[in-house]
Amino acid sequence: MAYGRNLAPQRRGRSQDGSNRKVLNGVSNAVLGEILGKVLSKVLGKVLEQ
Repeated sequence: MAYGRNLAPQRRGRSQDGSNRKVLNGVSNAVLGEILGKVLSKVLGKVLEQ
C-alpha cells in the first residue's frame, strides 16, 4: 500500500514539471523570436542602407 501511495505524487510531480517546461519553452521561444526579429531587422536595415 505504501508503495502505491508513493507512486501517485511522483506522477503528479512529473505532469506538473512537464506543463511548467512547456510554459518555459513557450516563453523562451517567444523571447528568442523577438530577439531574432530585432537582429534581422537591424541587419536588413544596414544592408538596405548600403
